[in-house]
Amino acid sequence: MKKIFSILLLLSLIVIPFTEVHATPTGIGVIGDSATQPYRCIGRGSSTSFTWTEVLALVRGINFGGEPCEPYNQAWSGETIALNMTSQTEDVVTDFQNGNIGRVIIMLGHNDLYANTGTPNVNNLLSIYRTNLNTLINAGIAPSNILVIDVSQENWDGPIKPLVDSFNAGLRNLSTEKGTAFASWAAFHIEAACRSTNDGMSYNIGGQIINNAFGDEYHNWRVTDGHLGTLANGVFANALMSDFLGIPRMTDAEMLSIVGGSVVPSNPPPSCSPAPTLTPLKTPTPTATFSGTLMPTSTFTSTVVPSATSTFTPVLTATPSNTPIPGSSPTRTATASGNIITLGETNILSMSYSGVGNRLIAQQVTLSQSATIQSLSYYVSTASGQLRLGIYNNSGSNPGTLVAETAAFTPVTGWNTQPVLTQTALAPGTYWLAFLPQNDSFAGRITLSGTGRHYSYTFGALPSAFASSVASDSFHFSLYATLSTGAVPSNTATFTQLPNNTPTRTNTPLSTNTATVTPPPSSTPTQTRTPVLTLTPTNTSLPSSTPTNTTAPSITPSKTPTNTLVSSTSTSTITRTPTRTRTPTRTPTSSRTPTSVPASVTPSRTATNAPIPSATTSSVVTQTATAPNSLITLGETNILSMSYSGVGNRLIAQQVTLSQSATIQSLSYYVSTASGQLRLGIYNNSGSNPGTLVAETAAFTPVTGWNTQPVLTQTVLAPGTYWLAFLPQNDSLAGRITLAGTGQHYSYTFGALPSAFSSSVASDTFHFSLYATLSTGTP
Repeated sequence: MKKIFSILLLLSLIVIPFTEVHATPTGIGVIGDSATQPYRCIGRGSSTSFTWTEVLALVRGINFGGEPCEPYNQAWSGETIALNMTSQTEDVVTDFQNGNIGRVIIMLGHNDLYANTGTPNVNNLLSIYRTNLNTLINAGIAPSNILVIDVSQENWDGPIKPLVDSFNAGLRNLSTEKGTAFASWAAFHIEAACRSTNDGMSYNIGGQIINNAFGDEYHNWRVTDGHLGTLANGVFANALMSDFLGIPRMTDAEMLSIVGGSVVPSNPPPSCSPAPTLTPLKTPTPTATFSGTLMPTSTFTSTVVPSATSTFTPVLTATPSNTPIPGSSPTRTATASGNIITLGETNILSMSYSGVGNRLIAQQVTLSQSATIQSLSYYVSTASGQLRLGIYNNSGSNPGTLVAETAAFTPVTGWNTQPVLTQTALAPGTYWLAFLPQNDSFAGRITLSGTGRHYSYTFGALPSAFASSVASDSFHFSLYATLSTGAVPSNTATFTQLPNNTPTRTNTPLSTNTATVTPPPSSTPTQTRTPVLTLTPTNTSLPSSTPTNTTAPSITPSKTPTNTLVSSTSTSTITRTPTRTRTPTRTPTSSRTPTSVPASVTPSRTATNAPIPSATTSSVVTQTATAPNSLITLGETNILSMSYSGVGNRLIAQQVTLSQSATIQSLSYYVSTASGQLRLGIYNNSGSNPGTLVAETAAFTPVTGWNTQPVLTQTVLAPGTYWLAFLPQNDSLAGRITLAGTGQHYSYTFGALPSAFSSSVASDTFHFSLYATLSTGTP
């Protein structure tokens, strides 16, 4: 099986700190595959080709068991979590019990995901990983002496990307739960990006130019079969291993010395700051479990993990802040006046980012209706120099021509809102919000989701057309546009949406609770409401996942948030026979350069009757309306952060509470991966279970995004408990889930929904992005 590690210019680095570091480690055990197997042992590359373990042994004397094949290094070409992790773990435990090793590094999973001809089962992989971590810890190896490394993102435009995202998020949460050290390939991508002066075509190591090409001579970033070359492995070891091993980072001169090269003083490399360490928040005691066949049986431990750092070409050190991490929110949301909307990220994101002076940076957004742009707003965490903001239309999958821009201005810390020079009408479609800082010390707020493009551009007026040769990364900043859905206003128009204002508004059509809304992104709306459903939060940390750009539902919901951060870490088992005979494989690898794909949700601004939820908000409670004949929603109107599939021919229901009489109009379900057909319905309550069918939709073929279908019969519902249900036809259909709320499910062949829900069901704590729209009038 081949092991390919293609270079990306962006991922995230999260290192979960360990409690103790030994300055001089003893033996180091390794669990891995071809990216870690000693090149000299397998004959990969040339006589000067070494993997990262060999580089560390040669330069820093790290003890992996000595030459030629590093006996404490169990990694072997083609190995997988599913087939080989247990046997490698057994060998590592033996070495530990024999007093040979004191620490363990694990980097395994690439072949399970990228070399899998079918669809990888991420939950099973994480379950096996969990079992083996438990084995290491139970053998007496301190969790802080175990380093878990995630999988490199190398296929950004392929269907495997969501699975890799899910696996990496689950691995990070598992590491947090167990208390091990954790590192991401991001650290390597960060340093590689910094060392590149031409968007990844080559890298500067000690003044030597190392081409991003394949070849066994050391001036190539990769050896002939596609694995990282010696110098790339040196950068990799510096970025991911030095802190864990308690050793100084290797200098460029030291890395060049093992390939017979030397430093070129006249061509110094860029100064690259090491990626930062982020410290998780307090880990509460586990308090909740769930079981059932819908979700793998799991025990949850609550941990809040700061969002990942991000980087692109001129990489700077990211500084975490105490700002809550925002959750998913729709692309565009109307404000209380009904004619002002926002487009982009209105939350103050959790990580400060700088080092992008004289670089034009754009992030993709989606506008769902015609509107006229009024202003652009950018959140500044460190003010320096000047700033310009703009918006570009779309050309293929890149920014196209300039639509509107602001004048250059001197930013201040906080939200900076500037009017555009020309108010321009925009048709529905894809756009790109852009910013151009003058200085490297200028900093904004960033997170690793969304679709971004960027390139070097000297500060001044924004170009009329975005460059066609750009770098692509997954990120977005705290940056949004304010638009009017009416005619182009006069030059004397006043804006009520400025971030630093705090106007008070009263909801009228969609809430029984008169709400005071503070629309600025930096503030939290205040509502007076009476919840009708109480949920016990599941104390776990939710795996991050990459959202999908979607249009918000046509009915803007109001809801009561339930503060919950959760994650699923499965403990399902797999029967296998460990393979003890290892045959190295050498497979030519692809040289394709990955391309970023749009990530999930383009974040939203304040809604008419739905203040933006906080970072840990998950809504499962209905807001009701005071005015007759108004529309209300019942259920989860947020696009939740975790995609979930594998529930074809299974009838799944989640509990909701209606606080007033209303007539059901339609049902809406968010689809992250469309497949087969889908039916939606609502059941009344019977005891603590779904009872008889109240209303249902016809079967329909879903599309990615929100799917809203009218019910076949508009039915009046009395106040009380109900169950929103859905029935997918195929296992590959995926929706969005979080582990909060009350859910029940059982196996049921796709067709018309049963008139009565089964009395023999599995019960779990979950709910999906699924809601009903109702009218408070009569049908």
